[in-house]
Amino acid sequence: DGWVADLLPLLKQFGVHAESLLLSGKPRACRRKLQQHYPQIKNGWPAPYVARPIQSSRDVDAAVSIIRREFSRNPQFGWFVARKEFLAQTRKWFNQARKAKRPHAWVIEKSGRILGTFDLAHQAGEASASLGLNFSAPLQGKGLAKYAYATLLDEMIHRRVLSFMGGTSQPGVLKLSVLCGRTCTGIAVRASEKPPFKKSYFAPWMKKMAICGARPK
Repeated sequence: DGWVADLLPLLKQFGVHAESLLLSGKPRACRRKLQQHYPQIKNGWPAPYVARPIQSSRDVDAAVSIIRREFSRNPQFGWFVARKEFLAQTRKWFNQARKAKRPHAWVIEKSGRILGTFDLAHQAGEASASLGLNFSAPLQGKGLAKYAYATLLDEMIHRRVLSFMGGTSQPGVLKLSVLCGRTCTGIAVRASEKPPFKKSYFAPWMKKMAICGARPK
């Protein structure tokens, strides 16, 4: 299926660059594979880290600040995420989480300091959902994304979600997506003078994934 990845360099000729892979997965199957690769997740979050649902305006402020700071620092992972309009919608979404019957947004703490946030976008009765992970610099590279993934997958299973979809260019999420057997359903592209990533950035990941609609071998 790697032939699809070989097309990515051709986009540059038209001034169009890949900015994320669009992925799909089934919660139960992904949760099972995640557990197989990381048996330790059954014990919950490792000390001194604690993940809990968003509860207060302080939580919302901290979560939005993390997203603004990290996407301002690394816009290649989401050029629009740190924009005022998008952050306003994010704040509204997190405030809704404070009153929700089921959790859909969480913060990650270490010694009382909020260092990350993750959330689930799902409406009651819908069969599909999407997720988001946002870690500040002190959390990055600590191998904690798998615990957030497990929490989100468990919530999706509880809600009887059949599939989850979304785009990402984050290496940690791409790695988990490969391990969980998610399928690449497309490539998000954007016209820009400067590519957000090297032309070979996505190819190694795509060659490890099942590609929806790939040419038979």
